Amino acid sequence: MVLRRDLLRYVAARLALAPVMLWIIASLVFLLLRVAPGDPVDALLGLRATPAAREALRVQLGLNQPLAVQYFTYLQDLIGGHLGTSLASQETVGQIIRASLPATIELGCMGLLLGALLGLAVGFSGAAKPEGSVDLAGRLFGIGTYALPPF
Repeated sequence: MVLRRDLLRYVAARLALAPVMLWIIASLVFLLLRVAPGDPVDALLGLRATPAAREALRVQLGLNQPLAVQYFTYLQDLIGGHLGTSLASQETVGQIIRASLPATIELGCMGLLLGALLGLAVGFSGAAKPEGSVDLAGRLFGIGTYALPPF
């Protein structure tokens, strides 16, 4: 019973830290985007844009606001799920995520299923004949794939 209580306390502490970690990550993303070289207006309009067009886009994007106002607007939009508009397709980012989410979930589930089935098959085969060729190949494959980056 003590182990269960310790586990619940550990999980509760981790869950309590989650909002703080999300806030830190969101703040770092905001700050890194602000200190990155280049001007977002130049990236969108190009260097030959008129000063009036540049200022109009700054107003539209809220870049004319003080940094603190931009930060709190960013946090509000992030919490509200307003992730902005794609510059490439002019769709909202939420629409793009919703459109690609089913395929992403399907790929993830199929990969998980395939990995579990192969892992169980190799594990059972290796357990049936320890130090055999299947056991050795399974261990080498496991060690080799562990060294690869997850992407």
